[in-house]
Amino acid sequence: MARPIEQELYRSLIESQLDFIERGVIEMDEIYDVVKVHFHNLCDDNFMCSHGTNQPEWNHTVRSALQQLKKNTDTVHKFGIPKYWEFT
Repeated sequence: MARPIEQELYRSLIESQLDFIERGVIEMDEIYDVVKVHFHNLCDDNFMCSHGTNQPEWNHTVRSALQQLKKNTDTVHKFGIPKYWEFT
């Protein structure tokens, strides 16, 4: 179960539909950087992901939001190269 801070980050990402991210093909680490700038108060680098990725939990939250937006919008797409996403 996600902590309230990750739940709030997820909700914020879904509601915004990541419209603050530059349109085009973006690498995952760049997406993390932009999210952290916009939602710095919701990105806790000290709480690590429980899925064994050796990354902060908020990174997992971003990936989950991307997957959800990919399914439910026409603006977020998985690009043909691993770790790259396209925003239209």
